[in-house]
Amino acid sequence: MKTSTIKTKGRGGFSFVEVLVAMTAASIAVLALCSLLVFTVKQNGVSADITVLTALAQDKMEEFKDLKYDSLVVNGNAGSIISEVSGYSDHPGDFYQRFWQIDVNAPVTNMATITVRVVSSRELLGAPKECEVMLVRSR
Repeated sequence: MKTSTIKTKGRGGFSFVEVLVAMTAASIAVLALCSLLVFTVKQNGVSADITVLTALAQDKMEEFKDLKYDSLVVNGNAGSIISEVSGYSDHPGDFYQRFWQIDVNAPVTNMATITVRVVSSRELLGAPKECEVMLVRSR
């Protein structure tokens, strides 16, 4: 009886060049994901900063809503939203500065426009962020 053996000429694994190409492609994909992760973390920091700015501005505005109109306008036009004026600015946190301004008889007589501006000194993804809120109160 004759037995025939079939010899296969197959590969037993991958060549060095194939492994090198696969590792290079995988490395590029991982580096792209890492840069995306870093951007996402920074963007989350910006979002958190804007949330804090908004909350600080709203908190100060709530204080002004609780005051009576006469006690609010006792000093006339006062404060500044671009520079520190004694009694019209504070530092509610390490990275935040809050300014407020009261304009009496604006937009019309017996009304006051209150503007609160909060600025962050953190520079996440560009220029420092800020929030400005306005309220018009009547007598």
